[in-house]
Amino acid sequence: MRQRNLAHRHHAESYSIRCSKYWPPYPLIPPTNVSNPAASQLPFQPQDSSTAVERSTDGTIEAIPTGEAVKLPKPDEEAEKKATQLVREIFKDEYRNSKSPTQQIELAHKLIVQAAKDERDVVGNFVLLRIARDIASDAGDATLTLRAIDLMSAKYEANHLDLKAVALGRAASVVVKPDEQRTIAQAALDLATEASRTDGFAVAQKLNEIAASAARKSRVQEVIRQATTAKIRPPRSRS
Repeated sequence: MRQRNLAHRHHAESYSIRCSKYWPPYPLIPPTNVSNPAASQLPFQPQDSSTAVERSTDGTIEAIPTGEAVKLPKPDEEAEKKATQLVREIFKDEYRNSKSPTQQIELAHKLIVQAAKDERDVVGNFVLLRIARDIASDAGDATLTLRAIDLMSAKYEANHLDLKAVALGRAASVVVKPDEQRTIAQAALDLATEASRTDGFAVAQKLNEIAASAARKSRVQEVIRQATTAKIRPPRSRS
């Protein structure tokens, strides 16, 4: 047992050291009002509700006062590609052993946990959550998929309703158990309601279609009734 724990510790330390090679791919300028001098040396400073981030021409990201809650920009394509390759290399054993949906869900959960540990790595955090989202979606775990998207959209510039519509449609196409389809149907219905309230008519329609299809596969009459009677109205024209 001791040998196994040491192996896990070595794996985690190796992960942190190797990730620093790529994450973050560009320097981050910390806010000037940092009270703790040591904190200003961290690679990433969490943004508060009074600062925004702006990418300058030299690739740096600078904190800009705004007075509004802001999110980080999506990492650039090259940095994201390198981080993706690194994640696949570090978790290659887990990838190789993830054959069944249950094993894939375990891997997705592990990536989400790792993302929380690497929250200050801007690119690494984003990539870990994106991969976890895709794996969970392909495995048909709607709850874990939506959790990964919530974590992504809370920190990065992303339309969580669009992402969730795509992910739920993806999950609905692979799950076969009625209770899993019921979970997807109920989640899609809730999101469709949210989208309709924010004038997201197109995504609301898509979510409603996903809900109706999943509800029929769930064979639960109450869910079928809710999904088939839900009305998505187009936004009112503003004069």
